[in-house]
Amino acid sequence: MTETKQYLFHELSSYLPLLEGEEFDDLVEDIKQHGQIEPVTLYEGKILDGRNRYRACKILKQELIIREWKPSKATGSTPLQYVISENIMRRHLNAAQKTEIGLLLYDEIAKQVEEERRKKQSETMKEQYRKGERESIGIGSIIKDKSIITPKKDDWTSTAKQVAQKVRVKPDMIKRGKKIKEVIAKDDKEIEEMWEDAKRGETTVGAVYKEALEKEIIEELPPDLKEEVKKEKAKVKKAKKEKSTYKPKITARKAQAIKDLPKDVRKAVVHSKAEITIEEAEAIAEIPSEILRKQEIVERERAKERQLSEVKKKKDLAEGKIIPKPKFFDKDVSKIETVRSICKNAVETLTIAGLEGYGDLARKECIKMMKILFEHLRKELKKAGEVAPKKVIEIGTD
Repeated sequence: MTETKQYLFHELSSYLPLLEGEEFDDLVEDIKQHGQIEPVTLYEGKILDGRNRYRACKILKQELIIREWKPSKATGSTPLQYVISENIMRRHLNAAQKTEIGLLLYDEIAKQVEEERRKKQSETMKEQYRKGERESIGIGSIIKDKSIITPKKDDWTSTAKQVAQKVRVKPDMIKRGKKIKEVIAKDDKEIEEMWEDAKRGETTVGAVYKEALEKEIIEELPPDLKEEVKKEKAKVKKAKKEKSTYKPKITARKAQAIKDLPKDVRKAVVHSKAEITIEEAEAIAEIPSEILRKQEIVERERAKERQLSEVKKKKDLAEGKIIPKPKFFDKDVSKIETVRSICKNAVETLTIAGLEGYGDLARKECIKMMKILFEHLRKELKKAGEVAPKKVIEIGTD
């Protein structure tokens, strides 16, 4: 066996993680059985692609097969593009890892796109001059026929689309990744940790992107809303850790929609029991007086309480917790309530206990009236076919 020649890793190769564990062991065994089929690529005397093959050959103590990097249309015109092109299909990378690699290419591709755009524009202008469709006017030029469409920047494939094509993800992933990186650049440790989780496959690019957008929205909110949204987000996060659910009173999106409304309306949206929607908040904000706005909010809260009470009542009825009352016509209910009121008043007023402290004459007269009332009621009950008591309890003496 021969010793493998020592090489350093090129800085551009470090953007892709090294194989470890079982994956690397399988590579060593494959090279042991079949030899090194794919050469290791060098650039500037360092390994640009093939670090894992190099490590395996060192373990096996066999000579390394190498080649020098050369630009090509198939693998890209720069060393970085080559590294990515060679590894993106070979390695099992998740969406976040591919997006991270794509972002490394972004500036290079953007420069190429701009160069292509300028070249295309220059060629178009030359063709227009040749055909007489364009003429010079001092330092500038104009198109004679306005119906001729001049190529615009949007006519060329966007940088995000070209980058996405190279790393095998959707263009939207590249745009999301750029936004995430912009927030991380502001020294946001939380988003940075979430992005690392995404690259480990513990969360998604979409989840990190949503959080990054919310961070930007929150920073632009008025102090009162900013504080409330942060409190609610903390409660949601705590609930997730405890594996429970919590519905926030205010979200970043809702706060963004109401941030320009009067402060009292914003406060009501957060704290009112009426669960005021964005549309309702905007309608309330149009009321010119703060006092009238407060009254409107109170009325909405009462209406909400009545609604909740009705919902609870229906639920209790369905579950048999309460027995439904018999229904009457409105006129019958009115009469019943009138008689009930008269009887209640008589019972509370015409009692022996209620006569304590009266003079003898007043007491005797009141008792006499109670007797007359009792006899009247007994006769009326008899007329109605009800059984009247045979024995009358003595309630006093003349």
